[in-house]
Amino acid sequence: MKLVTKACLLTLLSISTLSQSNETSSESFIEGKYQFSENQDKQIEANSWAMCSVAYTTLSKLNEAESPAYASKLNQFGNGAGIAIVMTYYMHMDTNSDQSSFTADFARVWQHGLTMRESLMDVSATHVASNIEAHGLDVSLVKLVNTVSICSDNLDLQQTYIDTWRQLREEGMFEN
Repeated sequence: MKLVTKACLLTLLSISTLSQSNETSSESFIEGKYQFSENQDKQIEANSWAMCSVAYTTLSKLNEAESPAYASKLNQFGNGAGIAIVMTYYMHMDTNSDQSSFTADFARVWQHGLTMRESLMDVSATHVASNIEAHGLDVSLVKLVNTVSICSDNLDLQQTYIDTWRQLREEGMFEN
C-alpha cells in the first residue's frame, strides 16, 4: 500500500516542520492555539483533543496492514487524547467551592466531560470523513498528518492529564 507508506513518511516530515508553529492553519484540522495549554477556553481545548483522537485513530486504521506496531501506537495516542477531552473539563473546574460541594461538583463536571467526549469525537469524525469525501484522501491525509504533528507537540500535556486521571481513579473519585 503506497498510500500507507506515504502517510508514514508524511507523518515524519510534518512533525519536524510543524513542531514550532503556534498559529492555526487550513492545513490541519486543529482550531485554536497549537499549544493546547495556551487555550483559555475549555471548549477549544476539548475540541482540539477530540480532533487529535480522531486523527490518531484514522491514521492508525490506515497503517494497520503495513505497520501494525505503528498503528497500535497511534491508536494508544488516540485513546489518551480521548481521556484528555474529559480531563480538560476537570482541569478547568472551579475549585473554590468548599469540600462538601466539591464531590457533587466533580461528579457533575465529570459526567459533562464524558458526554462532551462522545459528542466532540462524533463531530470530529464526521468532519474528517466529510473532508475526505469532498477533497479526496490525498489532500485529507496531509491535513491528518499535520494534525497529528500538532497533537504530538502536546503529548506532555496529554500525559499529565492521563496521570491525573489515574490518580483520581486511585483515590476512588469515580466508578467509570
